[in-house]
Amino acid sequence: MTLALLHLNDQALRLFTETGEQRSESGYVQIDDNGLISGDAARADAWLRPQFSYNQHWRQLDQRPLKKNLRWARSHADMAFAQLRQLLHGIDQPQLVLGVPASLDDSQLALLLGLLKAQSVEVYGIVDNALLSAAPEHRAVLELQHHQSVISHLQRAEGQLQVASHELLLDLGALAIQRDVARHISDQLIADTRYDPLHSSASQQALHDALPDWLARLAQQTEYLTELPSPQGALALRLNRARLQGILAPRTENLKRALQHHTANHLAIAPASELLATFSPNLSGVTIVGAADAARRGLALGRAWQRNPPPLQRQQSLAIALIDDRAGRPSAARANSTAKAQTDDDVATATHLLYHNRAWRLDQPLSISLAGTQLAVAYGQLASADITLIKDAQGLRVIASSGALEVQLPSRHKAGEWLQLGASKVALIEVVDA
Repeated sequence: MTLALLHLNDQALRLFTETGEQRSESGYVQIDDNGLISGDAARADAWLRPQFSYNQHWRQLDQRPLKKNLRWARSHADMAFAQLRQLLHGIDQPQLVLGVPASLDDSQLALLLGLLKAQSVEVYGIVDNALLSAAPEHRAVLELQHHQSVISHLQRAEGQLQVASHELLLDLGALAIQRDVARHISDQLIADTRYDPLHSSASQQALHDALPDWLARLAQQTEYLTELPSPQGALALRLNRARLQGILAPRTENLKRALQHHTANHLAIAPASELLATFSPNLSGVTIVGAADAARRGLALGRAWQRNPPPLQRQQSLAIALIDDRAGRPSAARANSTAKAQTDDDVATATHLLYHNRAWRLDQPLSISLAGTQLAVAYGQLASADITLIKDAQGLRVIASSGALEVQLPSRHKAGEWLQLGASKVALIEVVDA
């Protein structure tokens, strides 16, 4: 039996197990006469063969027949079932805590439970995603999905943090942001070079493959200089955060209006939602919650629910005592056993990877390959590398992998932790005044 958190956001469906395994799938499905694939493999083909690409099956989760007669899926529920099966494949007798967005209504939640039951998955409990991200002082949690954003409004009452209400911003989704940025890049390159990256399916795919990493860089840099391949050779491209903020201002205006009565310390941005902070200047200084933080809370709830299962319905309130472990503060249960241990707040965040007495920065892509029994490390995202890492607003994460090198990421991304790369154990350290 394996306790795990399944955190649902169609940008990144994430599974975290108590053994430290992490899995992630983007909410894409590709269906043709040969079968069905899901996740990043489906996204990698979405602009090449858009007639076979689907990304609405979580937002529109239902069993109504699709308009198009497909051999491998009759409804959005069939697509969701296939994606869940892929995400859970090989997990021994999964016992799940479900983290679900407020946008998933009760009928959809009931259908989701049916899909999991059909795969012999035991669900211990269900919790609103906002409560996996909120600290006691937060009064709203922001979650960016493929096609919309969700604002969950919170309140404190009788020692509980409760989801009081939520609202949907239907014009503020990750795909809409990426489309607007792609159109801006196209206009910029047409003006500079007469090349339009949106003129063919292959160049569209290449652009959209690169966009997530480029936009993540703008969370750390006000400008980012990169290149885009074209028939004319590599074309220089400069992305400016302030300019893109201006272009996206019509999309973020409703978000700004909805949050005008909140100060930054009363807000939290949920995992996979960092673009909201990058392109909404009014969100500067707002807490961005890492996926690992949400996972720790979800798994802690799962351990408690193993002993005392709640009713199988969406939990929209949690005791403040459980919430008070945000940003590394130990929960009461952990504090009793680690009273003299150093807390996460006392430990520095890792800035570098240390290998063979050399320190490598983590705030830019770091490509690693297995060379015999040793690791070869180089800066940049190299196509020949076995794996490429970066540490950004989402934490330490893998941005490219050939699958040849097994990776175990640390839980907190703090100095003193270890990164397992195949048979090699690599230290994470903080470098001061480098």
